[in-house]
Amino acid sequence: MERSETSMERNETLRKVTKALRDGWSWEEIGQQLGLSAQAAEREYAEDAERAATPYSNHKFY
Repeated sequence: MERSETSMERNETLRKVTKALRDGWSWEEIGQQLGLSAQAAEREYAEDAERAATPYSNHKFY
């Protein structure tokens, strides 16, 4: 049975993914490190990594 990620583990992985993207890594490289395909890594982390990498000054509050 596959164990799901805890929220702390996901946050740590997201932090690493965000840093890797800032450092110029491709989704293929990130996926390899996570044991995922590039597509699976991007599908799982892209939206949250983009949000985490966006400075607060660019966020819109309604």
